[in-house]
Amino acid sequence: MLRSEPRKVPEGVRMITIFSFFAGFYFVSQGVSIFSSNSPENIAMMIDGIVSIMIGVGFTLAVKWAWTLRVILSIVLIVEGTLMLLLLIVEGTLLSLSENSEVIVFAIGALIINPLILYYLYRPHVKTYFGKVTPTGYLR
Repeated sequence: MLRSEPRKVPEGVRMITIFSFFAGFYFVSQGVSIFSSNSPENIAMMIDGIVSIMIGVGFTLAVKWAWTLRVILSIVLIVEGTLMLLLLIVEGTLLSLSENSEVIVFAIGALIINPLILYYLYRPHVKTYFGKVTPTGYLR
């Protein structure tokens, strides 16, 4: 039986994997209060956390669905961050940092990190690593 040569994990993929696990466990731990209060924020946080953990596992195994799921999650988080900031602007509470500091940090972080992740995931060597294209499927 022939063995295929092990694929080298791109450093960015490794970083996104670690980030996904940390973010996932953080969101799940913050959303655990879902059992005491059934707020939409807690439900969304739990879902984001579970999806992030799934992405971390999928990136560890280098499976195609994890790449697709991370692209979808990045787009959702960009939209979510944009809507959060727009809502704070419309309410006129954007500048009241003491009340909205966590929301503002999350929204700005989402708007900075997720476009970078999307850009990186569409790099040819990353798509090849996840089996989205063959190594000869693009020109260097």
